[in-house]
Amino acid sequence: MSIALINETPYPAFGFDTELYDAREYHSLAVKLSFDLTEHGLQLREEQLPLQMTDGYVGEPGSSSLLAPSDLVPYRERTDVIITGEAVAPHGEPASRWLAEFRVGQLHKALQITGLRHWQHRAISGWELTRVEPVRSVPLHYEYAFGGEQPIEDHEQRDVWWPNPVGRGFVGRRKWSKDQVHPAPQLLALKESLSGAPGRTYRTASFGPVPGDWAPRVGRIGTTDENWRKNVAPHLPKDFDLRYFNCAPDDQQAESYLRGNEEVTLTGLFEDVRRFKLPNYAVTALTANHNGVVLPLEMDLSTVHIDLDASTVALTWHLTTPAADLNQVSLSVMER
Repeated sequence: MSIALINETPYPAFGFDTELYDAREYHSLAVKLSFDLTEHGLQLREEQLPLQMTDGYVGEPGSSSLLAPSDLVPYRERTDVIITGEAVAPHGEPASRWLAEFRVGQLHKALQITGLRHWQHRAISGWELTRVEPVRSVPLHYEYAFGGEQPIEDHEQRDVWWPNPVGRGFVGRRKWSKDQVHPAPQLLALKESLSGAPGRTYRTASFGPVPGDWAPRVGRIGTTDENWRKNVAPHLPKDFDLRYFNCAPDDQQAESYLRGNEEVTLTGLFEDVRRFKLPNYAVTALTANHNGVVLPLEMDLSTVHIDLDASTVALTWHLTTPAADLNQVSLSVMER
C-alpha cells in the first residue's frame, strides 16, 4: 500500500508499512529533532541529525555494543532514554572511581565507574584484584560492564552471560587460566562491589541500548517453535511482547511517554553537572483518507538519545496506525 508522506518541516521523517499481531497492515512514522547540548542548555541544531535507518554498533554487529539503535521500529510503548559515549570524571581530573547518574523527569539511574583493574593469580595468595588505575574517562559501552562469553567445544551449548555477551568478568562453566590477567568491569551497578576472587556474577550496568538478541529483550520475542516456523513465520508469534521494541534497559524506560519539558540532570558524565529541560514540542501527523477527510494524530516521544561524545540530544517521535484507510500523511512540528 502506497501512502504519500508530505514533509514540509526541516526535520527528517520516514514512513513505512509494518505489521503487529493481526493480519492488518499498519503504517509507522518516525520524526527526529536534534539539539546541541551546551553548557547553557539545549540549542536546536542548524544541521539536523539524520534518522538512524539501521542499528549501529561499536564494532562488528553481534559481537559488540549497540551504539545507535534504529529509529525505524514498528512501535514503542514507552519512551526509551539512552546515553552513549564516554563518561568523564568530575572536573576532568583522573579518578579511581566516581558516580555517574541521570534524572529525566521521574526517571533516575546511577552507576559506579572505576578505573582499570584486573584479576590475577598469585602462587601464594591466590586470586586477587589489582589496585585501581585512575582514569579521566570510561566509555559507556557494554564491553566495560560485567558479562562475557567463554569458548566452547562444537557440541556444547553457548557459555554466555545473556544480558551482556561482550562484557568482562564472566567466568562461565570452566575456570580461568591462572597464567593470565583478566580485566575487571569498570561499570558497576550502584552499591555493588567486586570480589577478590573471580566466579561471582554481577548485574550488568550501563546507560546504553540493549541489542535485540540479549536478555531481557530476546525473551520477549515469544514462542518460535516448530509450529511457528511452519504455520506463522515470518509473522510475529502470538505471544510476542511489544516491549521487545524498546531498546533501553528496563530501568531507563518511562512508565508512559515523556511529554517534553521534563527536567534533566546529568552528573558524572561531563566534567561538570549539566541541567536542562527536554524540548517541549507537539509533533502531529495529519492523516488523510481516500475521501480527503483529515484526522490529526499526535505522535509519541519514543526515544531520547543523549550522545556524550557529540554533545547532542536527539528526540524521536513515533506513530503507528492502521494503514487501510490512509492516503497521505503530512507533518506538523510546533513548539508548545
